[in-house]
Amino acid sequence: MRCGTTALPPSASATLLGYISRLRATLGTQAIVGKVEGYTLNADSVDATVFISLIDAGGSKSSLERALALWRGDAFGELAGHAFLVPEVRRLTDLRAQARVDLATAYLAERETARPISVLEAVVAEEPYREDAWLQLIRALLSAGRSADAVLAAHRCRRQRAEIGLDPSPPLVEAEAKALQQRTGLTPSNKQSGIGPVQYARSGAVHLAYQVVGGGPVDLMCAAYGGVSIDSIWDNDQFTSYVLRLAESCRVVLYDTRGIGLSDPIAVESPPSLAQQSEDLHAIVNASGANCPVVVGVSDGGPTALRYAHDHPGGLIGLVLINTFARLVEAAGYPGVSQEFFDATLQMSTDPDSKRDSSLVLRNHAPSVASDAAFRAWWERAGRRGASPATATALWRVRYGADVRDLLPEITTPTLVLHRRGSKVVPLRYGRYLAEHLPDARLVELDGEDQPPFTEDAATSQRPSPTSHLPRRRSPTPPDKPRSPPELRQDRHDWSAVRKRDDD
Repeated sequence: MRCGTTALPPSASATLLGYISRLRATLGTQAIVGKVEGYTLNADSVDATVFISLIDAGGSKSSLERALALWRGDAFGELAGHAFLVPEVRRLTDLRAQARVDLATAYLAERETARPISVLEAVVAEEPYREDAWLQLIRALLSAGRSADAVLAAHRCRRQRAEIGLDPSPPLVEAEAKALQQRTGLTPSNKQSGIGPVQYARSGAVHLAYQVVGGGPVDLMCAAYGGVSIDSIWDNDQFTSYVLRLAESCRVVLYDTRGIGLSDPIAVESPPSLAQQSEDLHAIVNASGANCPVVVGVSDGGPTALRYAHDHPGGLIGLVLINTFARLVEAAGYPGVSQEFFDATLQMSTDPDSKRDSSLVLRNHAPSVASDAAFRAWWERAGRRGASPATATALWRVRYGADVRDLLPEITTPTLVLHRRGSKVVPLRYGRYLAEHLPDARLVELDGEDQPPFTEDAATSQRPSPTSHLPRRRSPTPPDKPRSPPELRQDRHDWSAVRKRDDD
């Protein structure tokens, strides 16, 4: 046997037959056709051709399963990188993704949930911008009773679309609302206006996420707690119950501050000032259609709420301050924490490389749920999703390092100060200081130690409503005669004595 002028080894024929046999075993016996002059590759029996013919056969469940079973890796394997094959690889990959979505849809039609969820999760992992796959995944998760995961999938899809400059489509908005309603049990038929979709306000070039819950006569502006984003609220039973209780009598506007969760990120080297954060809140008030709302400031959100009340005195009907402060760090004549303690605590709370007990932050913030494994897992997960370590550090340095004491005498908005007596993060003396120095404030001291307002029986009827002591509409007060509630007149004292009384 010769090839040109080169003699072939005696084993050449046997070697060739061995290769042909292996090809037939891989491609099928009909793929290689023997002829007198040699061998022919039958293209009709190649996997790619068979796959397309099965897809074109009508898309039944069985044909889709057979078609997808032909895939054993990427199209064309190690040859996929060749330029002449790139368009065909893309076409086959798109057809495969569509076939997987169609197969998941067929499974769902037969009331299956496990298999479609598995298929669709694989699709969105490989093709994160396929909205049809996300929509079917949301549907499958809801069918399986996994409403929290469905909410998360809806928000992940929204984020993927935002990355390429696309707004959420109407089907996505509808699916997101349905997932939220199933997650909370709150629907338009049983809670006035129900839960609205996540929307965005514009503050300059910055997008700020907000969501409206309920439809009561009072608009209530509430930031999520600390670094927790609004898309994590519905994954926690305590937080959900807290919001739903407020929504029974109020139109609650939840929002993510700049740098948190679904809102645009910040430049960590130049975080937004308190004045900028106040204007962000003003943008959300306008975009959400809030009509002279009650503004709620919790913990580190208190200074921003106070700044907003100072900058927009006609723009709100009331102010609610929960476990918060005018200044946290000590100053001349003002007892606070030392700057060194503040810096060390900030690093311990936000720096992943710090040598810390990861449960210490939760034990300080919410001792009533610190031993609850499910709450602890949610707390850690929500914190990671809400802000990166660098973002949290930059924001908390502005917010916890704020000083709005000079603004207090000029804020005439009716104010309710709610403070837990045993709070370790922001001790009671800070709430008393606010009530002492705001012209129209009422202090309500609550039992308990938790810093978040949504834990420690916060959803029970024993807790006062944030609007229960505020007017339904603004009552003008003569500027030279600020009102002073009787509760505070009976308990006036010098601020210099507060720390001693707390220590005693």
